[in-house]
Amino acid sequence: MSAVAPALPDLDGAPAAEILGWALAAFSPRLAVACSMQDAVVVDLAVRLDPAVEVFFLDTGFHFAETYRTAARLKRRYGLNLVRLVPDRGAAVSDRDGTDACCTARKVAPMAAHDLIVNPLLGQGYDSVGCAPCTLPGRGRDGRWAGTGKTECGLHAGPDSLSASRL
Repeated sequence: MSAVAPALPDLDGAPAAEILGWALAAFSPRLAVACSMQDAVVVDLAVRLDPAVEVFFLDTGFHFAETYRTAARLKRRYGLNLVRLVPDRGAAVSDRDGTDACCTARKVAPMAAHDLIVNPLLGQGYDSVGCAPCTLPGRGRDGRWAGTGKTECGLHAGPDSLSASRL
């Protein structure tokens, strides 16, 4: 007998904490948060709502030292239930096998091995998935804001670029 998905509430325009709270209540313990260790906004929200939530870190083996230190700091601060997804031993590397093979072996394969859901657009030529009106198939971020010269929305510009008026 298959499980029935919970009814979807109207969360349009709801604060992130409310949406995440609903998801955790509806799907925990089958829900995990993915974190690239770039920032901890979603992790912070998630552990405030459910301190035991699993946080996945896709550890390619080639992150900056600062990224690994950030993961360690997050684990200490929040007592994270941190799950590192790692590539198989001897996985492809970019300088020997090319970037496509490296990304497949070190990002896609570990997620597939843990049966994580991946956006089907990734298999349809979208290397990066954003909002439908602004995203076309493309390599890397070439499909994002195609033809505009824009490469970032502003989220990843760093905390110094965020002012209270923009939030």
